[in-house]
Amino acid sequence: MKLAKICAVAAVSIASLAYSHAASAALKAGFGVASEHHFRGVAQTNDASANINIDWQEDGFYVGAFAVDVNKGFEVDGYFGYRHKFDNGVGAQIGATTYQFTGDHSSTANELNLGLSYGIATVDFAVGKKNEDIDLGIPESDYTFVSLTLAHNGFFARVAGLGNDFEGEYFQGGYMTNVAGFDVGVTLAWSGKDLDDDESLLFSIRKTFEL
Repeated sequence: MKLAKICAVAAVSIASLAYSHAASAALKAGFGVASEHHFRGVAQTNDASANINIDWQEDGFYVGAFAVDVNKGFEVDGYFGYRHKFDNGVGAQIGATTYQFTGDHSSTANELNLGLSYGIATVDFAVGKKNEDIDLGIPESDYTFVSLTLAHNGFFARVAGLGNDFEGEYFQGGYMTNVAGFDVGVTLAWSGKDLDDDESLLFSIRKTFEL
């Protein structure tokens, strides 16, 4: 992994472990390194991978970009949407994400994202389409994604599955904490036989800045 790759990357949040309602505009950026880059139960790299992101939100509206080194090029994603937390503690989200790639890694995909949260539990749902790429031998396909995440005091567990033209399920569990201003995490990832059919121990470190 080359340091220059960190400067070449920009993107989307995964994750809606918690829904927050911003009272004023906030612009943040971050960079990180993971021992491997995994996405929805499938390893996207076979070694360490750098990533970078920038996010803006105001009164529940958000827009952002995220990029990551995927060995054969870069994945560069963008997303936007709206999050809100009601007085009864229920959180809701609606948005859209586009996945773009350089090099020979994969083909473009676009999806609609929905989410609900309450207490320590978050449910995420996505429906999307992956574009055809004749050169890479990738056919056009439709997919759905659903996950349940439980998070409390840094510990988290997630079970998720893909459907339609893609099928498979995976599990992740781990712990995240802040050390000297850096978010440090360890994750045990297991994917079913329709995906990677593998177990991995992943390590990550990330620094976020307010701009």
